Amino acid sequence: MQKIEINTTQNVIIQYELAILSDRIFAFLIDFVIIIISWLILSAFFSLFIESSDLVFYFVGAPIFFFYTLVSENITNGQSIGKKALDIKIIKINGDEPRMGDFIVRWVFRMIDIYFSAGTLASLLISSSDNKQRLGDIIAGTAIVKLKPNLKLSLKDVLKIQSKEDYEPTYPEVKKFNDEQMLLIKNTLDRVHKFPNKAQRESLDLLYRKVESSLNLNEQLKSDKAKVQFFKTLISDYVVLTR
Repeated sequence: MQKIEINTTQNVIIQYELAILSDRIFAFLIDFVIIIISWLILSAFFSLFIESSDLVFYFVGAPIFFFYTLVSENITNGQSIGKKALDIKIIKINGDEPRMGDFIVRWVFRMIDIYFSAGTLASLLISSSDNKQRLGDIIAGTAIVKLKPNLKLSLKDVLKIQSKEDYEPTYPEVKKFNDEQMLLIKNTLDRVHKFPNKAQRESLDLLYRKVESSLNLNEQLKSDKAKVQFFKTLISDYVVLTR
């Protein structure tokens, strides 16, 4: 999975998982189905009052087809119905909030990326670019990210966690956790080490309080250093007890 790091206007670094091509295709198909259904329903309704099918097309069908994406993404701040269904969203790679101008640029180049090239240009650029951007994204300075990233434990992640012979676990209750929860802890430690800012320290503290409550501990660790060491011990315990 590819990721992107965004430095927000508050100077906080946030890491997102980039939406893959299949996510964007499925979101597009959902939106396309919604466009067709809306087109048929509204066309049938206005046909009761307007006899000319051409007028119904130009004043009802065409606006839905051309402006659905632009309007829906602007109203929902980067999520059409299809994107919302796939839990993906448009963001600015410079950390700013997307504006109307950004959505317009993406919408204009949508014709080239998707419709005029039958999606070929968009697919090639998304598959090959570092931030999985189509032409409209590159020019608008946007990317599409997952709001609920996958937390899959890879072999590389397992091998990075070292176990020790004759190791005596400090927190045997850690066995109640699963691989994804432990990987979340490990990733949190990695972010705190890489970005030692206030936001990451707050996430470390929140995670510590949740884990402490889940394990029914009463240690009340105060310093970040102590919490980091606690989590390192917890990971070691988990590896020894579950491998």
